[in-house]
Amino acid sequence: MGRPGIARCRVGLLLGLTALLLPVQSWAGETVLFVGNSFTGNLGGVGELVERMAAVSGVELMAEQIAPGGFSFEQHFEVTDGARSAIVEGRWDRVVLQEQSGRPIFQRPAFERYGRLLVVEVVSTGARPLLYLTWGRADHPQDQPALTEAYCDLSAETRVDLAPVGAAWQRSRARHPELRPHAADRVH
Repeated sequence: MGRPGIARCRVGLLLGLTALLLPVQSWAGETVLFVGNSFTGNLGGVGELVERMAAVSGVELMAEQIAPGGFSFEQHFEVTDGARSAIVEGRWDRVVLQEQSGRPIFQRPAFERYGRLLVVEVVSTGARPLLYLTWGRADHPQDQPALTEAYCDLSAETRVDLAPVGAAWQRSRARHPELRPHAADRVH
C-alpha cells in the first residue's frame, strides 16, 4: 500500500507547526487529548501550545496531554491507567496520536499494530483521531522519508487524518538550510 499513502500525504504538506495548528479554528469549543512522549510533551507540550494559539485566535478549546518520555503506542495501549484509560473515558472530541520517534522505522509492525488498536479505541468513543507525524533526528535526516511513509500508510489504511509535522520540518529545512528547528539535543 506504500505509494498511495505517500501520494495522499504529499498533497497535505504544510510548512512548520502549521501542519498541526492549522485545524485549530475548526476545533472551537472542543476537547483535545494529545497522546505521545517527549516529542509531544517537551517545553510545556504541544497541547498547551495549541491552547495558547487557539486563544490568541479567539478560539476556545481545552487540551490535555499524556506524554511520558520515550513512550510508544504499545505502552500507551498496554499500560493500565494511562492513555488508553483516558481515551476510553470518552470525553474527547479529538485525540492526537504520536508514536515513539524511531519505532515507525525500526519496529514498523508494532507501530502499525498498536496504532490501529489506538485508532479503534478513539473511534469507538466517538472522538476523531489525528496522527502526528514526527521529525527525524538532526543527524539522521535520511530517516524522514521512512517516517513519513509509515505514518502516511497508517493514515491511509485507517482513514485517519494526518498532521505531517515532520515532513513539514524536512521541507522547511530544504528550503531554508539556515533554520535549526531541533533543540540542543538534536532530537527534539
